[in-house]
Amino acid sequence: MKNIVVLISLLLGNEVFAQKETNSCKEEIENFCNQNKENLKQTLVCLKKNHQKLSVKCRQFIERNVKESIQTKPPTGMLFSGMGGLGGRFSFIPLIRYQSEVSGNIKSEDKNNKTRIIRQSIEGSAPLAKVGKGLLSSSIRYGQTRFDQDILLNSGIKVDEKLEQFEIGLNYNRQLENKKNFNIRANYGYRGDRIGGSDYNYSLMTGYSHPTSSGKSRWQYFLMFSNNGPLGNNIPIPGVMYFYRTQTMNILFGLPVFSLQWNPENSLFGVSVSSFGPFYNIEMNYGLTDEVQYFIYSRWKQENFILSDRHEDEDRLNIYEKISGIGIRSAIMNNNLGVELRAGYSQDRKLYLGDGLFNNDKGSRDLNDSTFIKLMISKAFR
Repeated sequence: MKNIVVLISLLLGNEVFAQKETNSCKEEIENFCNQNKENLKQTLVCLKKNHQKLSVKCRQFIERNVKESIQTKPPTGMLFSGMGGLGGRFSFIPLIRYQSEVSGNIKSEDKNNKTRIIRQSIEGSAPLAKVGKGLLSSSIRYGQTRFDQDILLNSGIKVDEKLEQFEIGLNYNRQLENKKNFNIRANYGYRGDRIGGSDYNYSLMTGYSHPTSSGKSRWQYFLMFSNNGPLGNNIPIPGVMYFYRTQTMNILFGLPVFSLQWNPENSLFGVSVSSFGPFYNIEMNYGLTDEVQYFIYSRWKQENFILSDRHEDEDRLNIYEKISGIGIRSAIMNNNLGVELRAGYSQDRKLYLGDGLFNNDKGSRDLNDSTFIKLMISKAFR
């Protein structure tokens, strides 16, 4: 969940915004902040003060675009990972986000034989400079995944109780003529049991998009490469996406991505379905994120790490689980801070080591099903 500044910025930066289905929302924004239309930062400040005066339909349109961008990112991605989202035209807005999650034994003295996993991370992004006619931005992330003890796989390989991630990223986005767009992003850092050494994590993604002749939809083409990717290592993965938006629905068809965001007419209910490869995210919600929104959801999540002690260079440690639960998200402190709280049940929890998706030939370990709780706090600095 992002606070209202980020929501509005993504709305204004949407490159199919001119289609007739969304003109009414554009007109609403211009009605409140027309005097600032030549200065984007002033427009965002104006909209932050007046966003609740926008119609429910317009505010839901904003939320659909945000969820589409966030939920179609690679499972191991950072703030720039949404396809052209926060790493796009509006990456001049500095962002920071903190997450904390506990599953298994909530208290260390619990004796229910469920492996406790504690995840914590902090990440942020900020602009660097204008380069040519585009914008260069940066991101940074540090996180930890902790078990209550070392984990021994069935192959005899030991996984340390603490896994760490430290990554930095650069993103360049340029708007081209006729509403075309070019984007390139690179991440470099470490995801493993020991920060340092020669086992670094890196990824590169480049994309190009253009509207269709009707102006109602959009095509995007991209190429991803990573030595620690969610769908494979050291393999170039091409992709294509087709965007279409109406007054109540956002649809994205593509490989390896799919997304559907839908709000029934004149209703505060919403449905969100998305996937990246085999990893899915399903949510049903009620309310608006700039006020209070309640939701239920189900998700298949995965984390990839590079262990310092492994048989083959291509081997990766994978942690995956299927989770479902309930949550609440809201904007507080005059919409300056976004807060989200989730709780639920995690099942099919498993660690496995091998080369490739779902390959556990170097060892695995099943973990017991467990409850979990998660808190996320985000802030945009305008």
